[in-house]
Amino acid sequence: MRYHPLSEADRSAMLAAIGVSSIEALYADAPPATLLKAPLDLPNGKSELDVERFFARLAARNMPASRAPFLSATAPISITSPRASIISFNARNS
Repeated sequence: MRYHPLSEADRSAMLAAIGVSSIEALYADAPPATLLKAPLDLPNGKSELDVERFFARLAARNMPASRAPFLSATAPISITSPRASIISFNARNS
């Protein structure tokens, strides 16, 4: 899916559809203390190609289920407390 930014006409049509005159009017009921005093200091946006490459690299790190380690339901599982493990270790090594 490609990202298509809104034009000013698109934005105006959406605001008109919900009966608001501006983006700022959407925040009219918000307490002033919760509003930003200045724009956030965020890094510049990335191009679509950069974002696509980033997520392709990220996806390449995923492990397919066929390679994932798996214990079958018949594998013996032993659960002990750390204290029991220490006692067992000391008994075997004395």
